Amino acid sequence: MLGAAAINAIFTLGSLILVMVVGIVATYPDVSTWPLIFVTAAVAVAVSIFGYPFSYTTWLAVDLAMHPLEPEEIADARLHAGD
Repeated sequence: MLGAAAINAIFTLGSLILVMVVGIVATYPDVSTWPLIFVTAAVAVAVSIFGYPFSYTTWLAVDLAMHPLEPEEIADARLHAGD
């Protein structure tokens, strides 16, 4: 669970940085702060909520790559696949 939360935090912070940079570049030299704050807050909430299933799946893939299944686990899964 901690790894999935870390992946989600990375996705969220990356999207926040992207939104802030695009917002600042698009409105430069008269950067309006409050609309930028509201947009970044909305993106933070949306990405953290809707991105969590994807971050959880990404973390499970990383964990499976780091700890591959043992042959006994594969045989057990095949044995119980019809249940």
